[in-house]
Amino acid sequence: MPNSKSVERKSITLDGIWDFTYQPSSVAHIPTPPNPKDFESETEVPGWWDAQLDRFAGAAWYEDAQFQSTQGSIRYLKGIGWHRREFAVPDNWRGRPVKLTVGRAVTVVHVWLNGEHLGRYDYGVYTPFELDLTGRLRIGESNETVIAVDNVKGFAGGWAYLGNAGRASGITQSVTLTASAGEGRIADLFIEPGEDLKEVKWTAELEAPLGTGKIKGSRMEWGVWDFAG
Repeated sequence: MPNSKSVERKSITLDGIWDFTYQPSSVAHIPTPPNPKDFESETEVPGWWDAQLDRFAGAAWYEDAQFQSTQGSIRYLKGIGWHRREFAVPDNWRGRPVKLTVGRAVTVVHVWLNGEHLGRYDYGVYTPFELDLTGRLRIGESNETVIAVDNVKGFAGGWAYLGNAGRASGITQSVTLTASAGEGRIADLFIEPGEDLKEVKWTAELEAPLGTGKIKGSRMEWGVWDFAG
């Protein structure tokens, strides 16, 4: 960590109102993003599409949208939901590793940053999705992220396993940007009890951003608290 007194790990939440549009599901491995003018609706993130259908009802795409029916008259929007948001990052993030975390999205997730496709994740329904944005952000300027969520394509376990027969979807947990304090960041942390159960063993794996293979001048700081006093 370069200077633990002046540089700290920082996060920016992207929760709130995002631009939104819809397309039917695509067989393409990477779907083609819509024209910017097609983002004529808005959606709340985190949130479920079907809890916000009143926001979409006046959109040009809504009349031809596909829905999944399960019980009675209940219908669930079926296809690709496109979410778009502009954001800025502060100048003091320059040179620091930055990651984007999508807390939960049901189910196949694609992410673009400033027009570049950065990755796909097929298990957004189960676990958060993280992407390395180091060196890709326009520091001190406006950036645009687009997140596509496809609730038609299958995944391990399946909808019946989740008890979600209607395939209710959306970005249902927070989207955040996080800047590490130093040049490296923790990739994994493993904690286990010692053999006599009187000690704790832990192992941390550090990673260098964007495959540089080098972490200069970094150190880990940790502490143990006894909340029982």
